[in-house]
Amino acid sequence: SKAILIVGAEGYSINLYKLMKSLSHINFDLVVNNTACTKLINEVYKDLANVKVISYNLYSISFTDEIKSKYDLIMAIPNWGSISRNILKEELNNSFMTNTWDLIATENLLKCLTEKGILKIVLAPAIMFGVGKVKHFRDYLIKNYNVCEILSLPAGTFEKITMIKTVMITLSKLNTSSVKIKHYEFKNLKRRDFYKADISLEAELSMTKEEFAKLEDWNIDLLLIQDNDLQQFKNSQKPTVKIKDIATIFRGKAISKVATGNDVKVINISDINEGKIDYEKTTGIEIEPRKVASYILEDKDILISSRGTVIKVAMYEEQKEKYIPSVNFSVIRINDDRICNEYVAIFLNTEIGKKLLNSLQRGAVIMNINSNDLNSIDIPLVSLEEQDKLITKYNDEYNEYISMLDKITKRWINCKQDINEYFLK
Repeated sequence: SKAILIVGAEGYSINLYKLMKSLSHINFDLVVNNTACTKLINEVYKDLANVKVISYNLYSISFTDEIKSKYDLIMAIPNWGSISRNILKEELNNSFMTNTWDLIATENLLKCLTEKGILKIVLAPAIMFGVGKVKHFRDYLIKNYNVCEILSLPAGTFEKITMIKTVMITLSKLNTSSVKIKHYEFKNLKRRDFYKADISLEAELSMTKEEFAKLEDWNIDLLLIQDNDLQQFKNSQKPTVKIKDIATIFRGKAISKVATGNDVKVINISDINEGKIDYEKTTGIEIEPRKVASYILEDKDILISSRGTVIKVAMYEEQKEKYIPSVNFSVIRINDDRICNEYVAIFLNTEIGKKLLNSLQRGAVIMNINSNDLNSIDIPLVSLEEQDKLITKYNDEYNEYISMLDKITKRWINCKQDINEYFLK
């Protein structure tokens, strides 16, 4: 490389300085994400003649016009997350393919490559299984560039900034015949001390460019997973349908600083056990129902815990009171006559369903599943008759299980009481 661009230079250690000093024959341009650090970065690198700090806004429409230069190599750690509506003006919204910081940066930086240039960029996990604009952006990358490599980095790699998983993607204008996919995990991690742990390669595979282009999403964990059940599920001949094609999804309501009352009942994660909601355990809040109208649950809505330590799935059954889900839930509302709500809830409660949900996990220790990512889950599309059979079998066996459990519990309580009375006589 003769010219290199580095984005997010304020995040690098002193090793970057040493590297650029040793490569005095290469020109380095640095982009600083945090504008408050610009003067500091200028001071740090002022004695290196081959280094220049660029103050242009990476996320603006005019970035490529202002920078003008082309680069053989671009290494980028951009900002992550969606751009708020207050910042995202109509003009900006219509000028880029997506509305996330990292993908806008990707779009801009790709235009700055030479004909043989390479972009290595660290992105938020939404690029792997996002739908809508993100799916169109993946298609755009495949059609116009070459995806050389995708690395799945463990949650905690950038712990000072975020605890979500990230991916590093290598893109190029050069034609490649294959795509390398790799999954990394922490090794020797103790007490969440991420910076002292090693990152080791856990799994990898190579796909042809044509095979990769056929993928609906880039869910690396599912591609590399060695689980026999998931492999069998992926290889089965059953037709599937994605949740995005049969349902709408919304997030639960944050209800902090709301007085207790009986206006609306709230379902929390602790209110779900064995795939069922315990309505007697739920608590109420004092709030006008119209203020939470968009969160009021409808009969047969499916609740999925999106935070916490375990995944819980349950189907809401209409009650006399009005219920809303807490913010720790994502709610799936089926709107397709080909599929039964209860069937979807049962599938997501199976081991296969839980593993598919786990593949969307973004967090490190605490579970974090983004509501939008649920759209990428595949649901087996069998006949309504088959669905009814599965639902009937599940409910019959569940009721039998609860009945036997109740009997055994009562027997055990009576046994302890009898023994206690024996010692009292």
